[in-house]
Amino acid sequence: SLSSQWTPFNTSSNYTATLRGGLISMEVTAASGDNLRGMLEALPAAPYTFQAKSTLQIYPVLGQLVTAGLVIGDSSGKLVSFGLAQRSTPSVGSNGLELDCIYWNNYSSYNSTPTGGTPNAATFDLVQGYPVYLQVQDDNTNLTFSVSRDGVGWYQLFQYGRTAFLSSPSTIGLMGAASNNSGAYVLFAGYDWIRRTA
Repeated sequence: SLSSQWTPFNTSSNYTATLRGGLISMEVTAASGDNLRGMLEALPAAPYTFQAKSTLQIYPVLGQLVTAGLVIGDSSGKLVSFGLAQRSTPSVGSNGLELDCIYWNNYSSYNSTPTGGTPNAATFDLVQGYPVYLQVQDDNTNLTFSVSRDGVGWYQLFQYGRTAFLSSPSTIGLMGAASNNSGAYVLFAGYDWIRRTA
């Protein structure tokens, strides 16, 4: 079973998360409306770095918004997600798979001006089923979001003031969403190599 350090949020019959051999497996089936699901733990004191290796697989391949990766929250319920995403209309690129940083008013309400209206999507030669390493750094001023192929060399994608949207970040964790999907979409996400440094 998952460690008690993780607190699940927005769980339902659409969501399962299990621990097998050091790998956290998350399955999220399609749901109407905006629905971010996952697990959170308390943040260490800033400055800190949080990293995880993430693999995303979606069946079938297209959905309105399907995403998996890292998430940061505050005590008011606001969330910022960062991870692999696929949209029916890609923000960038042509294959529909991208790296997004998204603001959420709460786990069931996508913010209409994600990431303050600044560019929020980037391609990184992404392929379903192949892992990428995701990283959030908090220096007590900014939240910096980076990606890596090997967990050693990091490429910075986004940076926002830590309280530009969140009132005061207090939790961090892993997330998945299959939002606004009326079909039989299923998101499979695998997480391991989870690192926290302060």
